[in-house]
Amino acid sequence: MVYRLRRPFAGLREERRPFFQRYRKPLKAAAIVVSTVIVACAGYAISLNSKFGDIAQFDTHQIQGRPNSDQGKALNVLLLGADKGQEVHGSTPGMRLSQAVQAKNWPTGRYRSDTIMVVHVDADRRHVYLVSIPRDTYTAIYDPTAPAV
Repeated sequence: MVYRLRRPFAGLREERRPFFQRYRKPLKAAAIVVSTVIVACAGYAISLNSKFGDIAQFDTHQIQGRPNSDQGKALNVLLLGADKGQEVHGSTPGMRLSQAVQAKNWPTGRYRSDTIMVVHVDADRRHVYLVSIPRDTYTAIYDPTAPAV
C-alpha cells in the first residue's frame, strides 16, 4: 500500500484578509504617534505665542527727521538686538529700551547689543540678504594715536 502525502488545501489559495485587518496594530501605532506630534507642535506654538506676545514695541512714525523711502535704490539696514540691560548709575530702574529711546535717556553701558545683523534689500525689492555677525567677532580698529606695541 502506497501512501501519498497531501497538503490539506492543495490547489486552493488562502483567502487574504483586507489591508486594514492585516496591519491594524502598526496603523494604530502610527496614528497615535502622528497625533501626539501634532498636539506637541500645537502646544509649542501656543507657548511661543504667549512668550513673544510681550515684546516691547514703539511707533516709528513719531521719529523726526526720517529719510524718504529709497525707491529704486538698494537698501542696507543694520539690525541691533539689545539685552535687558543692567542697572547703571544715572539710569532709571526698570526702564525698557523703547522707553529710553523715547525719553532720549541712553546711559552708557546699560544696554548691550547681543545680536548684530546686516540686511541688504535689492533695488528691485525681490531679494533680501541677511548677514549675521557673531557678537564675539574680533575686529582690529586702526587708531593712529595709540602707542606702538
